[in-house]
Amino acid sequence: MVNNIQENLGKSENTVLVTMDFESCFERVWREGLLKKAEENNIRGRLWIYLKEFMSDRKYYLKINDFKSPVMTSKIGIPQGSVLSPTLCNLYTSDCMTNVLCQHIEFADDACLYNSDTDINKAIQSTNTELEKINQWCTKWNMSIAPEKTTVLLVGKELQSMDKPKFNSNELKIVKNKRILGITLDSLLNFETHIEEKTTKGFNALHSLDKFVDFNHGCCQSTYMKLYKSLVLPIMDYGASVLATATDKATQQFGTVQRSAMLKASGCISSTSTETMEILTNTIPINIHLKLRQAEEMVRIAAKREENDTLKQDFNRWLANPEQHCNKPTLYSILMSRFIEHKVNVQFECIEKEFEYKKEYMGLSRTNQKVYTENFKLNKDHQMENVNEILNRCSNNQIIIFTDGSTIGNPGPTGAGAVIYLNGYMCSPILLKQGVAKISNNYTGELVGIEIGLNFVDDSQDITNRKIIIFTDCQAAITTAFACEIPTRNIEIILNIKLKLKNIEARGNTVEVHWIPGHKNIQGNELADQKAKLAATEIMTSKTDNRCYEKKDAKEVINLMKIKSIQKWEVQYLNSEKTTKIQECIPKPGSRACVGEKNRKIFNVVNQLLSGHTRLKAHWSKITNSEDVECEACRTPETIKHFIFDCSKYSQERSSLQYRTEEILHRNNISCSDITLATLVGERPDITLHAKEELFNSFGKFIMETNRL
Repeated sequence: MVNNIQENLGKSENTVLVTMDFESCFERVWREGLLKKAEENNIRGRLWIYLKEFMSDRKYYLKINDFKSPVMTSKIGIPQGSVLSPTLCNLYTSDCMTNVLCQHIEFADDACLYNSDTDINKAIQSTNTELEKINQWCTKWNMSIAPEKTTVLLVGKELQSMDKPKFNSNELKIVKNKRILGITLDSLLNFETHIEEKTTKGFNALHSLDKFVDFNHGCCQSTYMKLYKSLVLPIMDYGASVLATATDKATQQFGTVQRSAMLKASGCISSTSTETMEILTNTIPINIHLKLRQAEEMVRIAAKREENDTLKQDFNRWLANPEQHCNKPTLYSILMSRFIEHKVNVQFECIEKEFEYKKEYMGLSRTNQKVYTENFKLNKDHQMENVNEILNRCSNNQIIIFTDGSTIGNPGPTGAGAVIYLNGYMCSPILLKQGVAKISNNYTGELVGIEIGLNFVDDSQDITNRKIIIFTDCQAAITTAFACEIPTRNIEIILNIKLKLKNIEARGNTVEVHWIPGHKNIQGNELADQKAKLAATEIMTSKTDNRCYEKKDAKEVINLMKIKSIQKWEVQYLNSEKTTKIQECIPKPGSRACVGEKNRKIFNVVNQLLSGHTRLKAHWSKITNSEDVECEACRTPETIKHFIFDCSKYSQERSSLQYRTEEILHRNNISCSDITLATLVGERPDITLHAKEELFNSFGKFIMETNRL
């Protein structure tokens, strides 16, 4: 909806957006009408009977203080609080917009419709016509639109001399901002109100978190930041994809909340840069986080199936001709740029579609049919005895299929092979091979091997009423392809395997699947292996390949994007002038072990020293505008280097620190030629975790003995 309105704004069109709420929607559902609509939507048989029983004979009573009414039976409506009710409500109201010509969206008992036109009055008149159609539907199906919750938001610049939007002859209230599913829209779609509201809620949540932490006597830095990321950050980044056109504004506002959280967690003083605290607390910058969330939304859109999802249909409409919407950046164009910015050798069309349950493929039982998984536990020699026994008693009417996959490098160029004996194991085999992808793995190759074997049998329509025995050497592929488990990867391949199985069995054939240990001199298995290796070699050397990129699961793509975000953070960190000091101690972002953080006082001092912002006079004088920068004992500027390595006042404590540090480094076989602040606090990357703890405790003792910070 936001993208469409932004496109219209780019064409100088104003938009009339009406938000409606079905009044007491769950309580007004006409049950018989709902069952009729369920049947029209192919919900029949046992599920239809279940829905009928679910809504029948439902009891309720009223309670006021200590008084209860007699138990009564409800004859209308669906129960509040049931996990089924929102879905049933969607089903019941699914046809309310059937005759509406303008654009519209619905979710449960909320609905929106919007009209756009260069003339705002024409848009209002068209909207009034559509609202009358909805009013007629409500009269027919015992529903009612709540007038006090039905409002109009006008989006555009020229909004003077307007007609009045009306519903059921009543003028509708025109508002400047409207919240829809948690996102506050305004008349220019700049999301300023939404961002301000979320920032306020973020600070409120952070304040509640502080009270909780203080009540429980504090917590370490990592725990505090985990609580922030779990309880506060989701409040602000909710709907981050919708805010793509206002990312800079959101970064600025939400960044103030995240900075406050990092200040509290790290114990740094207020002059410390945000970039430095991000390194100290292992917190990804808010601008990178928001852009990652927006890129993730594109992955989720890519994984949707167009036939079932209106968002995917609308995005594909835009994707078919993005140039026609280039007047002004819109939501889709910015989200697509975020995806391109974060993608790692993954094309948009190569993201695997989400799993779609089909009874024909998966069945209603989770029993591992066709699969002899008990043989998985046998050793290879024992299983080979079983395989040889099956092959020896095989008749000429049986079909034997051997499949295999091979990868050069894993991951790397991948091929698949299948060997088919159509008339028993003693006949001449049919040899099949297929390249899978230039970058893939053995597991995918094994699945494709099964797929091409079944494709051949399915295409041979004369194969009927026969027993088909499949041998493959990958137990994981067997379990995924032939059991009734829901797949999480290679979904298209697995669903195609199940479709082929269904077609083959529909012709009276039976299918059996066995695990065969690899490289045991079984002719069919060795031939399948040779074909798979040949296909992998061919795809590696080929210059053209229509399947250069393997289909990747959406979760896998998102994980790759998270890695790319860390890399972007690293570039931003190394190029920032504000992090020069801390780069000497922590060369890579997101990698700090936070050793010693349970000792809050010492850990806070260490954070201050690493950041370069401390209460030592050389820095503190800049904050307080004082001219006193000198050490009282040495009469030289009291810098961090002077305090730790040079000040004569702490020479005895420094000697003890140096002795302890050298002893720890020597005992752990760590070079001690150059002792720096990073070495003293255990932040060098070549220091083991145990040595880090010892060094931190040793330096903590120095801090306590000097009592300067």
